[in-house]
Amino acid sequence: MPRACVRRLLIVGLAQLAGLSIALSACTSPTRGTSDETTNSGVSTPLTVPNAAVRLIKPATARIDTASGVDDDDVVDGDVDEISCLSGGGSGVVVGKREVLTAAHVVDHAASIRVTVGTESAAGTVVGMDRSKDIALIRVASTLGSIAEPASHPSTPGDPIAVVGFAGGEGFASKNGVVRAVDRSIEVAGVGKLHNLVELQSSAAQGDSGAPVVDASGKLVGILQSGANGSGSSQFAIPMASLETPLEEWLGRHKPTDVDARSCPTPMGPGDTAWPSDVTVPRAVATAVDEAAFTLSVLFQALADADEPTVIAQQVDSSDTRAFHHSMLKRTVEQVDVSDAGELRHSPWIVVEFTTQQGRGDGPSTHPEQTCTEWRVRYSFRAVRGTWLIDNAGPDGSRPLVRTCSSPDD
Repeated sequence: MPRACVRRLLIVGLAQLAGLSIALSACTSPTRGTSDETTNSGVSTPLTVPNAAVRLIKPATARIDTASGVDDDDVVDGDVDEISCLSGGGSGVVVGKREVLTAAHVVDHAASIRVTVGTESAAGTVVGMDRSKDIALIRVASTLGSIAEPASHPSTPGDPIAVVGFAGGEGFASKNGVVRAVDRSIEVAGVGKLHNLVELQSSAAQGDSGAPVVDASGKLVGILQSGANGSGSSQFAIPMASLETPLEEWLGRHKPTDVDARSCPTPMGPGDTAWPSDVTVPRAVATAVDEAAFTLSVLFQALADADEPTVIAQQVDSSDTRAFHHSMLKRTVEQVDVSDAGELRHSPWIVVEFTTQQGRGDGPSTHPEQTCTEWRVRYSFRAVRGTWLIDNAGPDGSRPLVRTCSSPDD
């Protein structure tokens, strides 16, 4: 289930450098079909999984952010011909030293993948996918978190469970529920018929797709596939029994094979878009700038979600920069645009303009009374474990870092 559209801030890499504003992502969540089975446990009140069990799975729970890319054929002399897909995201679970399991529909159309566990992020590549089961395995560039421990017994109706993931706008969250039935089959739009699912009663939401589903002891019983939103609604999970065989195959490969994502069924975005005439980015660094823009998209989405660990994970260890973004968690960020970009000493930099709304006293240090502030920030990046992370955030030089904007409260 992709994150809620209304909260999704997206920097579309090179498209942003073409002068585009941040766009809202397309919401294309699978459609839950009617189960072939009609029996259930009759349990209507979700039981509670202890907080201690949630703490056990938290270090193995991953946030997954995805973004579209621009094919090499689409970039000619600084022109971007087409952006084919918009961004999304979901959740996942660490199942190997550098492997994260998620739902296939979370990453199927992704050109770039960022996996965050706690306060660490790394780039990811899909190395295994079974669309008939809606599961995918991501290999990340560095070790993240700890490996989830699978449950020793399959779920049965009436068992308490928890869905632990990153629903849009919530950051890390656990939702208690109960197993309603097993061996269910549903029809999912764009995927087909899925079998041998576990039906859950839970309040999991958009952004929880691929999230670990755990029992009362914090052991992994499956991953969330899809479902309707809202407390008490039906959700469907892919059980460990369906995961074991493909996982053994994928994890057993000495050299996993990259899986090509399918092209977007419905291309979205502008065509024949040119970069601003005053922005000159050498073709040799265009990919680095695009990846750096993806880091910013993850950062601003995490700010919108009030997900501080993910905010921290997009930055190199700089106390000043982290303090700056920590202060942004107290504000509402709006109208984000990329206005300039380039490279310095083989590292990308991007200038971002955005507006924040905040309460009196929470404005910038020079004008704490401001309730509306316009920012122009130059971000520089450093490569860490193969990922461009934010190394510094400061004034652009061509304009002050902040200035007052109009606000109904002023």
